[in-house]
Parts: sequence; structure tokens; C-alpha cells
Amino acid sequence: MKKIIAISALLTSLLAIAGPKEDINKAEDLFKKGKNEEAIKILKESKNVKGEEAEYERINYFLAQNAKTNEEAIEYLKKAAENPKSNSQVAVQANIYLANSAKTTKEKIKYLEILNERLNKNDLDTLSVLAALYKVENETSKFNDIVKLIENTKRQDTIDNFNLLLGRALLGENKESDGISYLNKAANSKFVNIKSGVYLAYADYYLAKKDVKNATRYLNGASVDKDNYYLISNRFLNYIGDVKTAYSYAEKAYNNSPAVNEYLNYVFVLSTITKDSKGEAKYANLLKKKGAKNITLAVLLYNNGINESAEKYAKLALKDKSKDADLLLSLIYGNTGKIDLAITHAKKAVANKLTGADNILKQLEAIKKQAK
Repeated sequence: MKKIIAISALLTSLLAIAGPKEDINKAEDLFKKGKNEEAIKILKESKNVKGEEAEYERINYFLAQNAKTNEEAIEYLKKAAENPKSNSQVAVQANIYLANSAKTTKEKIKYLEILNERLNKNDLDTLSVLAALYKVENETSKFNDIVKLIENTKRQDTIDNFNLLLGRALLGENKESDGISYLNKAANSKFVNIKSGVYLAYADYYLAKKDVKNATRYLNGASVDKDNYYLISNRFLNYIGDVKTAYSYAEKAYNNSPAVNEYLNYVFVLSTITKDSKGEAKYANLLKKKGAKNITLAVLLYNNGINESAEKYAKLALKDKSKDADLLLSLIYGNTGKIDLAITHAKKAVANKLTGADNILKQLEAIKKQAK
């Protein structure tokens, strides 16, 4: 049912943007009646008509998103992007997917060249990746044309940013000497965000080589741009495993941008991992001031694999008489091997008629039976 509603909502949004078109109207009516296969068939048989190109692109993009195989998705994406002159968001996104799924460098270049034209040769990400691939394929003239195009802008921020992106792209293609050369050019930028980006690029380069010492040095260097505190923290946490330093940068990220909920959620999670009770209380209270409940905090921690702290907040949620607390506790105890406790809470969740509780209870009882 949820999928039907989601599909119907998407098609409704297409209508709102593009106006009523016959195939979309028919499909929407069928989706509402639960006749999904008939609706999909109509969309699959839809033909491109002059004046309705945008709707045709959207239909095929929708079909690609709901394709059963990657090969089928690619075919619909090709239809969504078949007009090389279209610069609609759908055509651009389809083009990007096709480039990313290309099986050869030459095929990727083909799609990126089309994408570059769609974007009026103004997108630095596309230009930098395309230039890097030209370098790989020894297409020197085309590579130089892109470099000249950037230099002709006479904008130092554009030139520096391109050098940063090109350096990254070249390193990703194992063109190390060329990549480092362009990163070094960008490192001289007077723009703090670009300089920080260079440090992050070098940090990623050394992380790939498992050189933690140099990676750490460049990650700390990237802190010249406060807006990158979160990215720095994420790398310390997920690539180096330095939770303490990750927490420090997480706090800086939140303090620099307290309105960003993602940063507050993140620093709260790290406060529990580092066992900073004062920090945990502080960030939990800040979250509650923004409307979070104990069950919200419990789910957040559970989703991040922090079962011990999730259990604590789930128990508090029980005292709050949260209907979802028993279900969550059944999952937590199931994960930690406390099957009997998990079953007890799952039964309470079933009694409260919570969605999915029946299946969870059956799974837990099966686990207990197998353990005997």
C-alpha cells in the first residue's frame, strides 16, 4: 500500500509540474485502484510526442527507478536522456547515471561530453572529470581545450576550484603525478574553502594508502574552513577510528552551525560513544528542545548501532508511555542476544497492535527454537 501511495504521489507531482497528459492520467487512476501492472504497462508503452518531451523524460526516469534489473534501468535512462539538447533536471540526472554506470572509459567520455553540452560547459565537476579522462586517454588537445576554457574565465576562484577538482579526479584515475601537480596549484589559493578542499583531497589520498600519520596531518589542516568540521570528523570516525578527535570536530561543527539538525544528531551520537555524560545530557536536552522525545533518541542511537545507550532511552520512553518503546526494545535485545527479554517486549508490541511486531515476534521465537 505504501508503495502504491508513493507511486501515486510521484505521478501527481509530475502532473503538477507538467500539466495533465493522457498516459500519466491513465496510469495514476490505475495506481489508485491498485492495478499497478496495468499502470506500468501504459507508461512503458508511452511514446514521445512533440510538445510533451518533458513528460516523456519523466515517465522513463520513473520507470528506470522502478526497474527490476540494472540493465532495464539503463534502457529507460537512455530514453530519458535521448534528447541531447534537453537540459531538464530529469535529462541531466539520467545522463549522470549513464556516465557513472559506463563500462569503459570511452563510453563514460561519450556520456560526459553530452552532459557537458547540456550544462553549457559551466559545470566544474563535469569538466574536471572529463578533463581527467582525456588525460587518461591521451587526448591532449581536448584536455587543453578544457584547461583553456577555465583560464579564459579570468576568475581565480573558478580556476582554483577547477584545479582542486581536476587534481582529485586525476588521483582517482591513478594519475598521481598529474593529480598532485594540480592539487599543489590549488593549494596556493587565497580562498579558504578551496585550500581546505586541497587538504581533504590529500587526506583522502593518504587514507587510501593507509598512511594514517599524513592523513591526520592533512585532516587537521583542512580545519582552516570551519564549514568542513563535519567532513573532518566523519573521516576521523569512519576511516581512522579516532572517536575522540571525531567527537571534538563534531562539537566544533555543531557550535559553528547550531541550526543544522544533522550536526546535533551526530554530536549526540558521538557523545554516547565517548561516554561523555555531561555532553550527552547537554545534546539530549538540546534535541528535546527541538521536539525530540526519548523514543526519538533511542531510535537514533539504535540506527547507529549503539545498543546500550539506545536501551537506556527506550526504557525512558517506556516510562513516557511511548507505544513504540516495546517494539524497539525487542529489536535491541534481539541484537544483543537477550532473546527472552526480546520476546517479552515483542509480545507487548503485538498486544499494542504495532505494525511489524508479529513478524519480529515470529523471528525471535524461531531464533529461540533453533538455540535449543
